[in-house]
Amino acid sequence: MTEPTLICCGPDSPPRGITSKYNRRVYLDSFPNRNVFLKIENISSALYRELPDLALDMLEVGAYVYCADQTIKRGGDKLRGDGRDWRRSFVFHIPVRNPDLWNSKSVNESLRNTLGFLSDDHYELEFIELKREIPQSLYFDFDHGQPWFKADAVMLYSGGLDSLAGAIERIVNLEQKVALVSHRPVATIGKRQRDLLKDLSNSIHTKDRFLHIPVWANKESGLTRDTNQRARSFLYTMLGAVVAMMHKLNKVFFYENGIVSINLPISEQVVGARATRSTHPKVLNGFSELLTNLLGYQFDVENPFLWKTKSDIVSVIKDAGLSNLIKHSISCGHIRSSTKLITHCGVCSQCIERRLAILHNTLDDEDPEVMYEISLFTDSIEKPSDRMMVESYINHAISLDNLSAVDLFGKYGELMRVVNQVGLKSSEAAERLLELHRRYGNQVCNVIRNQIRISDDKILRKKVNPKSLLAMLIKQPEQKKLKPNRQLTFPTPEGTKWEDVNIEIKSNDSVRIRVKDIVKTYSALDMGFRDQRKGDLLNLQWDLLVKFAETSGVMSWASPHAKRGAYKNVQLLKNILRNFFGINDQPIMNYKKRIGYVARFNIKDSRPASREFSNYRKSK
Repeated sequence: MTEPTLICCGPDSPPRGITSKYNRRVYLDSFPNRNVFLKIENISSALYRELPDLALDMLEVGAYVYCADQTIKRGGDKLRGDGRDWRRSFVFHIPVRNPDLWNSKSVNESLRNTLGFLSDDHYELEFIELKREIPQSLYFDFDHGQPWFKADAVMLYSGGLDSLAGAIERIVNLEQKVALVSHRPVATIGKRQRDLLKDLSNSIHTKDRFLHIPVWANKESGLTRDTNQRARSFLYTMLGAVVAMMHKLNKVFFYENGIVSINLPISEQVVGARATRSTHPKVLNGFSELLTNLLGYQFDVENPFLWKTKSDIVSVIKDAGLSNLIKHSISCGHIRSSTKLITHCGVCSQCIERRLAILHNTLDDEDPEVMYEISLFTDSIEKPSDRMMVESYINHAISLDNLSAVDLFGKYGELMRVVNQVGLKSSEAAERLLELHRRYGNQVCNVIRNQIRISDDKILRKKVNPKSLLAMLIKQPEQKKLKPNRQLTFPTPEGTKWEDVNIEIKSNDSVRIRVKDIVKTYSALDMGFRDQRKGDLLNLQWDLLVKFAETSGVMSWASPHAKRGAYKNVQLLKNILRNFFGINDQPIMNYKKRIGYVARFNIKDSRPASREFSNYRKSK
């Protein structure tokens, strides 16, 4: 973690003596020494009149956290020093109109915990009473507000495919009046957002179904030291919540596909919060808890597209007959370098995902390839970083096709955070997560197969660009020579149940097995307990089987091996045993509170050292 940085916010001077405690200090102020800029447009004076002071606090806190996130640089792509510089430490001093509320345990804890998970940083926040009055008109533009507009829903709108599909879902499919809240850090983004909504309005032949509320939120350019913007969704949430308060609503919607929302790491180079958590279910639940504690009534922040892939999102637009709008939406993460004709780079993660979804829905004509600087499958990808991104993204997607539940949850332990955050029974949540990621993998694989088919002549004549994604896909990696696999299987009689299986640990690397009248001795390697990374060494699953033997097949709740952290190894152990014995049923019952894991087979430890230790304990 980096050295703590003091973030002094607002017009008032920080508490006496506090600044001398910190070597690193940042000063942010929205008035009067302005280096933070916040302006909400299209707000009617009628809606504004009933807005409480708390709403102004929410806007300022959101803007200060968002801007501070960009003022301290993280570690670079290589995460030098084991990544210790990636995680930063912020100490905020923010003047507000109701400091007692913001400093209350429920509000402050939910704020710190949610921001900490969102950006993978450490936060301390102290709120002091605002002494200098800030003109409320500073944050609102009343020129274009429509006093008659009463929204049925408030949603965040970025101008990308997901938020476009969300707007279509609510305005067209659900026939609701919607307040669309946008953040525009630069003027070009604001113009594209407006133009897309103008096209939507013309396509559905109505202008009274939505109200666009753009928000200018930025800082002086000289303050920018980092462009990750992990805290941006916190600013979005505060903006949306204030607009919802104006309309007497208690809910805000984000629209983002579940693959990006959950955002599993695509390679070892993208881990933890380096894969953004902007709309992760745990973050949105944290926002809901924070706003509920702040406002004193239930307030929810939801993502209705959690169980959809990007291809599913594009299908929403297609099924509504509004595919003509796709070309006007912007998904690229490098939008600042785009031009009027070339709007997408083609190789950032957002562009890759967008292109795959377009091709899956056969909407190439509605999203022309000429709008991409690099054509995903056929153009040369020169930059090593771009090649790594494309190759990692595609390989990750392919790996999810037909993945088993054991493999998915074993490889991505962070999914357990999601299971407990989606309001479903654990088994149902796990099943839906598996189905979502397998569907995504299958959709990507279908796109790849089709691209290989339509390029078959180039492949046959060896005219494929050697630095293209297509070349990466058709190139066969050199096969490493592996040691012969000595794994055997037990001659299990038909109809055998796990209760018929008796396993006796005879030494530190061998067992004797009896099933009905069949008795055989095997080495652990023969059974498949080989660590594939370390040659003939035994893996962790063998150690786990021995632990079961030491505890007579029951790893109780008091045992450290029975905790949920052992889930992955238990699942892998189940696989090895099922493969070896050929019995499809689960050999180990699922984890239960106050019990732990219970083996359905009979197992005991007959190692000489184990017997001696057992006799020693009895003598005592």
